[in-house]
Amino acid sequence: MIRAASAILTVCLVVVLFITPVRSQDPTPVNGVTIANGRPAVAGEVLVKYWDNVVSEDAGWQADADVQQPVGGTGLQRLHSQSLDADDLVATLEWHPDVEYVEPNYLIAAIALPNDPSFANLWGLFNSGQNVNGSTGISGDDIDAPTAWLVSTGSRNSVMGVIDTGIDYTHPDLAANVWSAPSQFTVNIGGQAITCAAGTHGFNAITRTCDPMDDNNHGSHVSGTIGGVGNNGVGVAGINWTASIMGLKFLGSNGSGSTSDALNAMEFAIQAKAAFAGSNGANVRVLSNSWGGGGFSQAMVDEIVKANTNDMLFVAAAGNATNNNDTNPFYPANYVAPNMVTVAATDNRDALASFSNYGATTVHIAAPGVNILSTTRSNTYSYFNGTSMATPHVSGAALLVLSACSLTTANLRAALLNNVDLVGALATKVSTGGRLNVGRAIQSCARVTSATITPSVAAPQNAGTTVTFTATGAGGVAPYQYQWWVHDGTKWTMAQNWGASNTFAWTPNTTNAAYQVGVWVKSPSNTGDPYAGNAQLATAAYPILTRATAVALTPSVAAPQNRNTTITFTAAASGGTPPYQYRYAVYDGVSWTFATNWSATATFAWTPTLLNSSYYVAAWARSNGNSTNTPEVTKSIAYPIVIPTVTSLTLSPNKTAPQLAGTSITWTATATGGIAPYEYQFWLYNGSVWSALTNWTTTNTYTWTPATANGGYYVSVWARSSGNTTTTEATKSAAFAIAAPVSSVALVANKVSPQIAGTAITWTATPTGGVGPYQYKFSIYNGTAWTAVTGWTTTNTYTWTPASANANYYVSVWARSAGNAIDAPEANKSVKFPIQ
Repeated sequence: MIRAASAILTVCLVVVLFITPVRSQDPTPVNGVTIANGRPAVAGEVLVKYWDNVVSEDAGWQADADVQQPVGGTGLQRLHSQSLDADDLVATLEWHPDVEYVEPNYLIAAIALPNDPSFANLWGLFNSGQNVNGSTGISGDDIDAPTAWLVSTGSRNSVMGVIDTGIDYTHPDLAANVWSAPSQFTVNIGGQAITCAAGTHGFNAITRTCDPMDDNNHGSHVSGTIGGVGNNGVGVAGINWTASIMGLKFLGSNGSGSTSDALNAMEFAIQAKAAFAGSNGANVRVLSNSWGGGGFSQAMVDEIVKANTNDMLFVAAAGNATNNNDTNPFYPANYVAPNMVTVAATDNRDALASFSNYGATTVHIAAPGVNILSTTRSNTYSYFNGTSMATPHVSGAALLVLSACSLTTANLRAALLNNVDLVGALATKVSTGGRLNVGRAIQSCARVTSATITPSVAAPQNAGTTVTFTATGAGGVAPYQYQWWVHDGTKWTMAQNWGASNTFAWTPNTTNAAYQVGVWVKSPSNTGDPYAGNAQLATAAYPILTRATAVALTPSVAAPQNRNTTITFTAAASGGTPPYQYRYAVYDGVSWTFATNWSATATFAWTPTLLNSSYYVAAWARSNGNSTNTPEVTKSIAYPIVIPTVTSLTLSPNKTAPQLAGTSITWTATATGGIAPYEYQFWLYNGSVWSALTNWTTTNTYTWTPATANGGYYVSVWARSSGNTTTTEATKSAAFAIAAPVSSVALVANKVSPQIAGTAITWTATPTGGVGPYQYKFSIYNGTAWTAVTGWTTTNTYTWTPASANANYYVSVWARSAGNAIDAPEANKSVKFPIQ
């Protein structure tokens, strides 16, 4: 059945100002309540930490102590005075040389508000916009448990320690999920050996027994949210359908208790875990703390830190006084420890609950805490309100995440805090600015949990150095993906987008002391926004040193010099980081050629074998540690190699002009001065343009056979000395006209046709045009074939005496100009001359 919360919880809104005397196994009765440092505390008691954990008899004597008893596991002592109150004890002992610190034994009470029963609905786990107690929720304003349940519904491998009023371990909706000792074990609490039997369910710090039965309802309600048995058709379902909850009772039936009992409850969890080390017998990973009150306790801080050392998350309620914890601390919520998570409460519309404490820096996260239905004693169910109800949502979420993910406490805390639903109303109320989202938190198991970055060479380096960074990820699911960035002191710039390569080769060419290289690492299956917690960022500062600022270059002898002279160049760098490295190059007028590799040698001995007035020599310099091929500074100087040049050049043809087309003319060039063997290049001018006839060669002759007549021909030769590969030292040109050929030739016989066979006929050829003296060649056609009757000759007559009659006789003459040696006529003439 569902019933209202008890009146005891209503009274405990702030802090209960009375406490029932502890009986039975507590050797030191609590005699009452006092106000110490403005807060309720056990009367006549303090918690004392001695240097080196050595109890001081002198301090005890000054405090009129009748009891000094160990508390927790950090060497703390609970001191009771026969005559002094708490404030007086603090004042007496805080300056004692044997005392490290002293503080009141503050009273602590459970946090709860009056309940308002309504229709049973676990809106905190799944909010569909249903109406709860007259308040209509907003769909999605919940911790998204259904999404988490797609991954896991819980496990008994990790144990939840509920530090509270105990747990009704007989409740049908809790019994299966209550921790049971797998075997007998012994702990030492406050100097007392306590043996717990197999099957016991936790610890009662008030009675020093192994029976944490709830006599208040508060602890059972908290436990139901964490791990009410799910999917059993009965009552409610917790965040974990399957769980292992250890009851750690230190609050009495009235909801109050002391700091010392809270410390002993925590210590029991730590020692029980150690008793079953190496197994899951009591693997306590989370401590749920829906309580608060009292002043600052260094003892409590020490025990929380010890819990952290033992890999336990400490989840605490922020408080129910509409209080800003940043300015008015509330404990244990305000303790600072690496395993602390402090929880504020929200309603079903993601508004901060009207009663909830808050703190932009001291409260970490919000969770549902209004109209929360859960288990209460004797098979009942109740609605409670408070940060006490928000706290088990977060601790239960932590336990559920552990059922799917093997995480350290730090990573578990990060999984919860880095995966909230951001809520505008919470932006200035909790440090994360959001409300718990267990669905996102458990899915973050696939996220990389840490990343490191390692450079191939240690910083700093010089500009131009190639540095290869290697990223290493942990957690999540491999193979990872990586995205590389570089920060120049002002902004980050992506250097290599997401890919499988965990290395990044970076060659900074600019000096910058503010450089950083960063890498994001994520699991490939994680498709969420990588910059919203779905990837891990590792960065490494990597300053780039100052570059060399100048380099001087000095030759051993001044320019110009002749070839085959050895010149030694010396470079001297300044600025940057010595010892420097140098590299030399030589420019030949067309391109640069490296003469040396990078070396610590500053000198370069150069013996040029070619003559070149365009030579330059350059030195590159870089600082020590700069391994790139890019210089930091350069210096070049002109260094001409001066040579004797050709002083005269003649060009002679083997024939005089003019000549006819087709005539081969051999030209001979003769150079003087300069350096032999010379090189020549012949050119031809056709009256319009010059054309190269040859490439550069040591051959000084060129045979030219012009194919066409041209009165504007020029032949030219260029000459240069041996070794000169760039310039022409001398030129010579000669005009050489090529005359036109014979244009026509007349052929006349001394007798008219026809004639009788045996008659002598004299033929005379007379050419026109061309160049004399002419040459002639006569032929006879017999009606079938032509027959040459003379060779080429300067005689222009031919006497023909035909021996037989032939009506088809022809006589022909070819004519060519003088100098034409081609067996082809420039002009020809044929005359028919029949013989009877």
